Amino acid sequence: MSKTTENRHYTEEYDEELKSIDFYRIHPELLPYIGSQFKTAKRKILLIGESHYINDYWRVEENWENYDLLLKIWGQKDWHEILMPNQYDKDGKNLGKKDKDYESWFNTRVHASRSMPGEDREDAITGLIQNPIRVLCEDDINFFGEEYSPNLAESVAFINFFQFPSLKNGKTVWGAVDDLYKKGKDKNRVWWELFDYSLEIIVKVINVIKPDVAVLFAADFCGQYTLDKIRNAINDVGACHVDATYHASDGRVWKRVYNNEYKNMINITPKDKFALIIKDYLTSTHS
Repeated sequence: MSKTTENRHYTEEYDEELKSIDFYRIHPELLPYIGSQFKTAKRKILLIGESHYINDYWRVEENWENYDLLLKIWGQKDWHEILMPNQYDKDGKNLGKKDKDYESWFNTRVHASRSMPGEDREDAITGLIQNPIRVLCEDDINFFGEEYSPNLAESVAFINFFQFPSLKNGKTVWGAVDDLYKKGKDKNRVWWELFDYSLEIIVKVINVIKPDVAVLFAADFCGQYTLDKIRNAINDVGACHVDATYHASDGRVWKRVYNNEYKNMINITPKDKFALIIKDYLTSTHS
């Protein structure tokens, strides 16, 4: 049944299948946002962000110095048993934070709904979803067969790639791993464990919702090697056009020119890269 009430611009139609994935029975807050009009959209696109970020008043029960313990228990315990809101700041002032604040930072559907008109909009998530939609509605792309409207956010799906929060405030998962492990020998091991764990879940999601195209907006973690791993894993379960802009799509970076061979971004903006990805997809489907 589709829901379009306040903060419910998504459909739960896929939830029975999605909750057959063990991980989402434990972490339903990380279920993907699937717009209420996604199933009937002319073409189906999955936008893949990077990760949820932990806020500075969120702390964990124990003194978390790395990801090793989280990797062991994140798929076994829900967030109430792992993460606790820190009621006091460094000066002892009571912050009065409640469980509902967790949704602001970790609930994918609540977070993505904030890109919609009339909601308590958040600039970062609004840019992440609305900027690609504007490109999809450009005359030479016309992905949805409709003129641009912010409500077209109900025609897309969104998920963060990493099914773990960053353990460092304001850092991506890769940034957190890099910071927590420095140059230690375990850094690459932990990184690939986080990556492989998350990729397995992403593949299962794609197998359920079956988008035509999936695009990663990956600031840190996705070079050509990791993109190939993601693409191969997804295409093992079904045909889906997969590519990456190698950067986020919010207002700070969307129109910034990059020159980075590792990220395959040579003298191009993430906006233009995204347009090329979609045009390549459209060309391949009509050839």
